Amino acid sequence: MSILLDPFYQAVDANGLPLAGAKLYFYLAGTSTPVTIYQDYAATTPHTNPVIAASNGAFPPIYLTDGTAIKTILKTSADVTVQTVEELAPSRIFLSNAFRILDSTDQTKRLAFNLSGITSGQTRTITVPDVDGTMLVTGIMVLSAAQQGQSRANIGAALKGHLTGLTLSNNTTDATNDIDISAGEAASEQASPLLMVFAGATGVQLDVAYGTGSGGRFDSAISNGTWHVFIISNGTTVGRGLSKSLNPTAEPNWPSGYTHYRRIGSILRVSSAIVAFTQVGDEFLRTVVNLDVSAPGPGTAAFSQVLAVPTGIQVVAKVIAGLSNSGTGVVSTLYASSLDQTDQAPSVTVAPLAQIMNVINGAGGVANAAATFPMRTNTSGQIRVRLGSSDASVTVSIATAGWFDTRGR
Repeated sequence: MSILLDPFYQAVDANGLPLAGAKLYFYLAGTSTPVTIYQDYAATTPHTNPVIAASNGAFPPIYLTDGTAIKTILKTSADVTVQTVEELAPSRIFLSNAFRILDSTDQTKRLAFNLSGITSGQTRTITVPDVDGTMLVTGIMVLSAAQQGQSRANIGAALKGHLTGLTLSNNTTDATNDIDISAGEAASEQASPLLMVFAGATGVQLDVAYGTGSGGRFDSAISNGTWHVFIISNGTTVGRGLSKSLNPTAEPNWPSGYTHYRRIGSILRVSSAIVAFTQVGDEFLRTVVNLDVSAPGPGTAAFSQVLAVPTGIQVVAKVIAGLSNSGTGVVSTLYASSLDQTDQAPSVTVAPLAQIMNVINGAGGVANAAATFPMRTNTSGQIRVRLGSSDASVTVSIATAGWFDTRGR
């Protein structure tokens, strides 16, 4: 047997109002010969023909032999014809815009279809893939090619820049050459980003080429300077490595098929060893603060100072600046700025003011002052420094405590 009507089919008039006591007649297709219809799946209890709707216009479940082509006529309780439908095959067609398929042994298990959203005159097809197994349906939305493209763009826009975890640290066994990377995930840097989930790694070796053991160096040779740390993916496997290039895909040890990557931080190698550091979020602190310059008599012209931070990228350096004045002839003032800003002379009363003001020795000794502040570098790791007044008795000192790196977010 096959169910013909949705068990919750309701007859309504042109205004959508229920047709109380509506009558539904069943005939062989193209004839006026009545067809036997049943109240149950086993076809043991016939229905009357016509079937009479309840006061709310609802019909009970109606069963018919599979493959029997029929004609149905829906009439009001006063026998006014509402609708005639020819050539219905009950195993294929349901007389409803919202129908359900019931489990034959447990009719509380149902699969519902609602066709009300389909444009009149259109047929929409759901194709079941030719794959053995179970298909879990939690909701179906069929998108056009344009909608699919827009959906991918929307997902990519939301994913772009995503990064969590992936904290870097010096390896405790070989701090000179190795780093550790904690577990985390990040979106790749490509225009259509891929979410890369990384399980974490210890002992990633800068002194060994990628592809050999725990080797992580994409570049041909190891050297001092800035090394950028990446996670990479071929769409299935996620790996990690280091390069001096911000686009490591052309480096000789780059693995074939890996087209996605994301820089997750940058480290320094000085005097043939990785500089000791700690990382919390976007903040990288040098374990030992580095003195970048201590220069007597620098004059009043602006000068660019290289800081002990990664290069090739812009970071916000954690700067410690000091002024020492052993003379009595000048009042010393220091102003530091980003090279992305206009060069301005320091002042104690008008913009841009200064980080250190009015350092003067009035007692024949040495006057000292210091300040700590963040400052954006250029890709060469430089900031601008300028003194309001200076002579041979004035010494300016600049040190780097660390940096902030947003890592592509």
